[in-house]
Amino acid sequence: METQIAQPNTSPMSKRRNLTRARAFSCAMDAAAAITDSEEPWMEVMRTARAIVGADAGCFMAWNRRTGRLESFIQTGHEAAAESEYLEHYCDTDVVAKKAITLPVGKWLSSDWLLTAAQWEKEEFYVDFLRRFRIEQIFGFALLNDENRFAALAFHCHTANRHVEKIVRKSEIARLQNRMIASYTKRIVTAQNTHRALLSVLDQEREAVCVVQSTGVVDFFSPVACEWLAEGQYLSLRARRLQHSSERANRLLLLTIGRVLADDHPRWVVLTGGWGETFRLRVSRPSEIVGTGNGRCVIVRIERRNVFCIPDEELLRQTFELTGAESRVFRHLIAGHDAKACAALSGVAVGTVRKQIASILKKTGCYRQSELIRQSSLL
Repeated sequence: METQIAQPNTSPMSKRRNLTRARAFSCAMDAAAAITDSEEPWMEVMRTARAIVGADAGCFMAWNRRTGRLESFIQTGHEAAAESEYLEHYCDTDVVAKKAITLPVGKWLSSDWLLTAAQWEKEEFYVDFLRRFRIEQIFGFALLNDENRFAALAFHCHTANRHVEKIVRKSEIARLQNRMIASYTKRIVTAQNTHRALLSVLDQEREAVCVVQSTGVVDFFSPVACEWLAEGQYLSLRARRLQHSSERANRLLLLTIGRVLADDHPRWVVLTGGWGETFRLRVSRPSEIVGTGNGRCVIVRIERRNVFCIPDEELLRQTFELTGAESRVFRHLIAGHDAKACAALSGVAVGTVRKQIASILKKTGCYRQSELIRQSSLL
């Protein structure tokens, strides 16, 4: 009996399927290459990659390993409510992310490899979140995993895909994965260099900086910004968004960001804080890639102004070319003391203090002590 050799399927339909898949793969590779320098790469990356791996939805996420905070989150394929609830609560109960953060770069993980069906039934993340939003399976891999940052791409299926292990072992998937990892690594280096340059020109005690998307989502924030805004009552950083407690102030903030993105002209906006406190924000467009996530970004420099904040002597001395004694008297005046009290605090005669005040007025270009106080509020 002659052995029959199976012939490859060369039907027109098969050729069209192969051609369609080849085009889809080419699009996915192009999107992966654009991660390096595109302002908004992740939606296209996830859209094209989903078609290759057979997923219904996907997301990019990045965690700050030092603070434990989710710094970037971009998703496609889910309703807005799912994204909002994940950011507000369920990111802290995400057992898949907690396991993934221990894996090396490029290592795939699937939720069905992690726990049995019976074990998943006991998890809050599955019962209260995944099931409610029809996410039956999550699989993905780490793009970056070092001491500072963990970033990953995850794909979601409404119906469990039992062939995931076979799919992710394909050579074309490995090529796509390697290009994504290499491109993202280059992007991170570019963004980190820009972030370091931003921090180097800040007054770390009085200024904070955030990199913010058009929606208010924060891609990067300085340590001072985290300290000021994490639990802020007025201007705050919550659910990864820079926002103000006043609806009117929040609209003004987003409007300012939108205008800067539209015409590239920097703008100032002043938002209220607590009693006697304001936040002065300078919003500008960067010339380099600063976002590690998705979307066009602006740089928001934040100055915290407080009427009760008294400038230090050295700042007063250098700004107005005062003597050491004059800068001390100036500070006492700002604190609300009169000439007699300033003399007592400085241990000199009242006449000496009056001469020093006259010299301060001359050097600052002011005519009255009330003008001095207003002048100092600008520092």
